[in-house]
Amino acid sequence: MKDDIFRWSDGFAIGLEIVDNQHHKLVSILNQLAQIHTSKAGGVDLLRVFDELVNYTAYHFSTEESLMDEVGVSKEHAVAHRRAHQHFVEQALAAREKAAVTPREVTGEVLAFLTNWLIQHILGVDRRLGDEIRKAHQASGTQLTVSPPPSGERTTEVLLEALDRLYVRLGQNTAELTETNHRLQQELAKSKQAEQYLRIAATAFEAQEAIVITDGDGNILEANNAFSQITGYDHNEVIGRNPRLLNSKRHDAAFYEAMWDSVKHNGSWQGEIWNRRKDGGIYLAWLSITAVRDDAGVATHYVGTTTDITERRTAEDKIKELAFFDQITGLPNRRLMLDRLDKSLTSCVRHTRHGALFLIDLDHFKTLNDTVGHAMGDCLLIEVGKRLTTCVRDGDTVAHIGGDEFVIIIEDLDGGEQAAIHSEVIAEKIQSKLAEPYKLSITTPDGQISQYVHQCSASIGITLFRDHSLTTDELIKRAEAAMYQAKVEGRNTHRYFDPQMQAAVRARTAMEQDLRTAIIEGQFELYYQPQVNATNQVIGAEVLVRWKHPERGMILPGEFIPLAEETGLILPLGHWVMAKACQQLTAWSNSKDLGHLT
Repeated sequence: MKDDIFRWSDGFAIGLEIVDNQHHKLVSILNQLAQIHTSKAGGVDLLRVFDELVNYTAYHFSTEESLMDEVGVSKEHAVAHRRAHQHFVEQALAAREKAAVTPREVTGEVLAFLTNWLIQHILGVDRRLGDEIRKAHQASGTQLTVSPPPSGERTTEVLLEALDRLYVRLGQNTAELTETNHRLQQELAKSKQAEQYLRIAATAFEAQEAIVITDGDGNILEANNAFSQITGYDHNEVIGRNPRLLNSKRHDAAFYEAMWDSVKHNGSWQGEIWNRRKDGGIYLAWLSITAVRDDAGVATHYVGTTTDITERRTAEDKIKELAFFDQITGLPNRRLMLDRLDKSLTSCVRHTRHGALFLIDLDHFKTLNDTVGHAMGDCLLIEVGKRLTTCVRDGDTVAHIGGDEFVIIIEDLDGGEQAAIHSEVIAEKIQSKLAEPYKLSITTPDGQISQYVHQCSASIGITLFRDHSLTTDELIKRAEAAMYQAKVEGRNTHRYFDPQMQAAVRARTAMEQDLRTAIIEGQFELYYQPQVNATNQVIGAEVLVRWKHPERGMILPGEFIPLAEETGLILPLGHWVMAKACQQLTAWSNSKDLGHLT
């Protein structure tokens, strides 16, 4: 439409109908948000449309991620795409918190971010999503269901024009509001007789939502249409009655006494309140009550403004869930885990108690993903999260921090050996619980039920804490060091952190770096051990590799081969050994005495 600030461009289409339709819807909601920002509409309307945009965007993200899983797009693209979604959720959370405090101040800044992000997301990762789906269809030989995106008008110019129109509209409305305020001041000066009614009107105007006006005794004199829409009571049903007809029975007498005590002494009260509609439904409202006083300071009227914030609270809870909880397991994510760990450290200091940090890594989890798919792997993660939760108390924290890693924070432990003993019991309980067989079940894209029985073990690193002498990052590093030690010692076990363990980890890291350099520079030597037959005749040789370190001297295979295998460096090392051995065979082939060796 011609009044739209943000206009849909053909250049935004990626050629996938379901995604393009949702993009078009997002631009439509964005226009509603821009209209409210550039009009005299209330801040509550702004928050309502803002929440609608966030909720629909979350729904849109879910659609795209389902498509990625269904088609099997490249891992590189899927990770980048999901990171873009997470970035939007974090930015939207920050903007939403700001808007909740001062909604009218959230204007061009938020709109500029949303417009720029959404359009760049469409033109970037979403367009690549269409390309990936087209390639998948072509590779499988199925009928092409995704058409190439059209080359429409230039999208950069569309974005710049939209922002220009937005700021022009904001400037015009600012001038209009200034002029309106000037005229209001003139009207206030004209008639002293209407002063009391103008106070009531000005107070009601500030509320901008459902409005009810009572006399000094609390009898309703007037209520607007928004009040009827929220409560379900017609205008004539409430005139002369007391607002107590909305009482939900969820607040005690002390709550209402404190409310009216604030109105009496401070002239106002505001806060959340549970109310009841005419049909009996309960809703959460933000209520503001303001006393209108005469020249003598006596309250002659009360103005109540009400906003139904039930949906807003639901949206806020959804945003918090996306920001603080893992989307696979529903457990706290890394961000929330770090916050709780910091609070645990503070609690240990306050109550002179100990705590324990467990880092749990599933053994050979990648094998499960590679053999039966990531969907089955996600199913295992969910089941592991459930089992870990049964191993700890309600006040403890179980978090999924990514991949196949979980964290458990145990609080309120006795000091000294008792903390270690308690942690040992928990670790053994965890390993026993996780070792039980898993009956995994998923629904395939064609609607079939796929089942799989799996067994796995876990390597656990444990570190104890009692104060802020270590940061959260340092504690996690200690738990990681202990966990890696558990893996080195055969997996399916648990280990505690100690300084020697940390030194060993640092030495391992240094050796890995040296090993990479050694392969590039060829710091290895081959030794040939003769192989003889039954008559003691030399028929071949076994190749033995040694590492001639420039500083440490000769290093035997038992020290560096396991590290090479674990880091993947065994492949380039093997290629080097093979090339050198073949060169030696070539040299031997020219010798009458050695040419027969293998």
